[in-house]
Amino acid sequence: MPHLVASSSFPPSFPAAHLHQLLEVSDREISAPKWVSPAEQKAKEEEARKQREASAGDANVERALNMMMGGTLAGVNAISKLEQVMTKPANLEVGENEELTEEQQQKLKEWEAQYKAFLAEQDAYAKSLEGEAKKLRSEIVEESKKFDDQLQELTDVKMRTEYKLIELELYKVKLIQAIAQEEDDILARQSLVLGLEELKYRHELAEKAVGEYLEEVQTFELRVDAVRQEGANLEKGLRKELQEHAADKETIDQAMKAFKKRGKLDDILQGFSADLIQRLDNLVAEARSQDEVVQEHVTQLENMQSELKRLEWAKTQIEESIAAAEEEMKKLLQRMAQAEYDLDLTVGMKQGQVEVEQSTFITDYSDAELVERSVMSMLNEAIKSRGGDKIAVLNEIKEFRKGIHLLQWDNQRLELQEEDCLQKTKDLQVHSSSSPASADPQLMFYSCCESPRAFSDSSKGPRARVRPPRKLPGWRR
Repeated sequence: MPHLVASSSFPPSFPAAHLHQLLEVSDREISAPKWVSPAEQKAKEEEARKQREASAGDANVERALNMMMGGTLAGVNAISKLEQVMTKPANLEVGENEELTEEQQQKLKEWEAQYKAFLAEQDAYAKSLEGEAKKLRSEIVEESKKFDDQLQELTDVKMRTEYKLIELELYKVKLIQAIAQEEDDILARQSLVLGLEELKYRHELAEKAVGEYLEEVQTFELRVDAVRQEGANLEKGLRKELQEHAADKETIDQAMKAFKKRGKLDDILQGFSADLIQRLDNLVAEARSQDEVVQEHVTQLENMQSELKRLEWAKTQIEESIAAAEEEMKKLLQRMAQAEYDLDLTVGMKQGQVEVEQSTFITDYSDAELVERSVMSMLNEAIKSRGGDKIAVLNEIKEFRKGIHLLQWDNQRLELQEEDCLQKTKDLQVHSSSSPASADPQLMFYSCCESPRAFSDSSKGPRARVRPPRKLPGWRR
């Protein structure tokens, strides 16, 4: 082993940051061979032997594959004929200054025939491969179409299933909503029943209170009337006193005016006895006190009437609350009765069957009406039958008008033919001297109507042709 010598002085060029590397020894610095134990040596030899056997086995497999199967596991026959190549033998190759012998020429011809047959076989094999490839492509297209159809069918089934699930979920939500609405309606009905009972009880109390207080007001009104009557009796007593003591009418009127004003009567009753004046002053004082009592009773009566109006207003408010609660109860009972039969159902509508104007977001179908298909079919049949009747009438009118127009056209045609025949008759009369048909007017008319060219070319003589005469219907000579 190498000896390590420690020194207190380090090379000046060695950096102080790498001082720890001075004690490290690398393998390349050790010149002595590494010691290996017998067990490690035996393990290395065993591993080397296994590697040699494995490499030898791979070489044997590759050599056998090349010799027996052409280098592929599928064999030599699996190699495509298109990949096979037929090479010319080396002994049939000729140099520049060499010539083939007869035997070589014979072998060359045989090889060329074999090469042509090889090429023909390759061509036939290529065509067969092309046909098989077309067949495989058609089968692939057919299978792809079947797969696409099956995939589309499965997609449709999936879409229908998801639609049905969504529909059932929506129906479930609607049922839950209906149950919750029914529970809310039951609670609202109970609350309204309790509220109506309380309002009716309060109405009874208010009605009783109004009745009792009305009786009190009426009684107090009678008391006020009695107090006022007492004041009127005092006025009557004053007038009676004055009349008994022979007072003149003017004095009585002045005294009554002063009494009504509750003033003193001393200046007016001068000349009367002091006892009378004292009694009359006592009546005035009593009338003043009576006026105060009347005023107090009137004020109290006004307060009582105000309280009565307040009680009547409270009673009216309770009656209005009862009417509103009863109306709400009526609507609630109607909605609950309607909810028992008017359930929310999910209905699948096809495109074109919805006649409601569609909104941008959510269409409101609250005022829509769901019409049964049979009703629409019946209406359509009725419309078709009525339309068919109208169409039949229109066809009859059309045929009738068509007959009228046809008759008018025939009349016009006959008139034109008549004019044409008259004109041709005039032409015949002009050319009667040179026409061979002049002897017979019937033949003349026939010829001019049937063969006008016969007379237009009469100047050419033999070229004019005349048809044989025949009897025209309705002809008069």
